[in-house]
Order: sequence, then C-alpha cells, then structure tokens
Amino acid sequence: MEDNIQHQFDEYAEFRRQSVENELIQLKAVLDLCESPIEQKFLLDVLGHYSGYACGWNGQHILGTISYPDFERFNVRIYPQQHIEASKKQYRADFVFVLTRWEIKESTTREYLRLIVEIDGHEFHEKTKAQAKRDKKRDRDLVAEGLIVLHFTGSEVYYDSETVLSEIDSFISKKAYKVIELYGY
Repeated sequence: MEDNIQHQFDEYAEFRRQSVENELIQLKAVLDLCESPIEQKFLLDVLGHYSGYACGWNGQHILGTISYPDFERFNVRIYPQQHIEASKKQYRADFVFVLTRWEIKESTTREYLRLIVEIDGHEFHEKTKAQAKRDKKRDRDLVAEGLIVLHFTGSEVYYDSETVLSEIDSFISKKAYKVIELYGY
C-alpha cells in the first residue's frame, strides 16, 4: 500500500477504534441501569435482536432497527428502568420499547407506541398477596393511560429469549403496519 493510502487507512482505523470504544462505554452505562442480571441478559438479547447500539442522548437507551422491508423509517428505542406517571402515581418499568418513525413531510420523528416489558423474578413479583395486589393495580393504572404491559418470567427470558422477543415484535410490527395503513408509507 502506498504511504499516503496507508496513512489515510491508519487515521480511519483509529477513528473507528475510538467510536467502538465510546459505544461500549455507552452500552456499559445502559447495562448498569438494569437492576438484575436477568434484565442485563435481556438487554443484551435485545441489542442483538434489533441490531442496536447504545445511545446516551435523550436518556440512556438502545436504538434498534426493525428488519422488515416496509419498516425502513421505523426505529425502536429501548429504555431500561424508565419512570412513568400513571393515575398520578410514579412507576418504574423494567423496559419501555418506543416505536418511532421518521416523518418526511414534517422532518421529525414521531412516536407511535410505548410498550412496557416487565421481567418478573419470583422474589420481587407475586411472592406475597400484597405484592400481587400492588402489581395488578400498577398494571391497571398503566393500561388506563393507554400503555400496553407485557410480563415475562425470568425463566422465559433465560431459557427462551427468542420467543419473548418474537412476542414483543408481534406487538411492534402490528402497530407499524397500522401506522402505514393510516398514514401511508
């Protein structure tokens, strides 16, 4: 390789190394938001499933793509440990999946779906009647705000995360198709 080409290649390689290092620092920050190892595993599964990468702007989250041809303007943002207000109460969701689409005419991104995903470990959910009552009330408050809440057990995530992600995809893709149906491609 000629010296000037080698120099240009070396500069680009260093730029890419720094970019990857920064992305891994962001990913670690997003993983640190998770409260349990099963949530961290789930977030890493999500990262691979949606070909995502960690973002630090607009809150620590994962930005992923939907791999259907009709959905090229759609993205999925995944926020771990997201605070949500419902029925004048503050709740924390394990994960919030937000379906967005770039609207060309408006030159902006619009949000079309907020899907709450809960990873329920036995020690924190429904171990006692009081916990079960609290969780059911929380879900009713969130649904009353128009949010969809999906619960998965830690075992489902640990042993069969692809099925879990397929169920989440089903909700997201149905909403994306409705958006296309209502507003066009």
